[in-house]
Amino acid sequence: MERHGLRLTLTAIAFCAGTTCLAAEVITAPSDDPAWGRAADNKILAQTLINEALAANPNLYTATLHAIAPGAKGAKDYMPQGYYTMIAGNFNRIGKKDSPEDVEVATENKTMLFQKMGDLSKFEVLIPQKDASNRVIGALILVYKDFNYGDSEEKLYQQSVAIRDGFAKRLSGAADLFKPTK
Repeated sequence: MERHGLRLTLTAIAFCAGTTCLAAEVITAPSDDPAWGRAADNKILAQTLINEALAANPNLYTATLHAIAPGAKGAKDYMPQGYYTMIAGNFNRIGKKDSPEDVEVATENKTMLFQKMGDLSKFEVLIPQKDASNRVIGALILVYKDFNYGDSEEKLYQQSVAIRDGFAKRLSGAADLFKPTK
């Protein structure tokens, strides 16, 4: 599962001359693509919601919203109605195509919670973003900082639901995410 930052992936557990070998690979995040947008230039409601959530929740490290942008072209190997991309966040990857996990959250109404493999002090929550009518309109991805073993995952999940539901009250549908702001 590729996420933001570093990740540690167990690539093989093999038997080598009668002993067990464990191989690991460290993969760094790709550099920012010049085609991706800057968060500071992103003047839509989704970005305003993200900025407000970050200001109100000091334990958030990153927050991103993912949806299908109006007019996005589909692809047979992705979604027929268009690509899911990062539409708002606190780092400069606006427009980056979503990972399969991000798409699952939005299209299959899944919630995922996990401690980051590359940085165990971070805890990630992927939760479907809903509108005021409780329809899923995208994915909200929240990464919490200063997580310690034994901390309550349930507490972070409940905090994520509260953030998502606060956004939902201000959204009558997916198009609202893209309303221009100042």
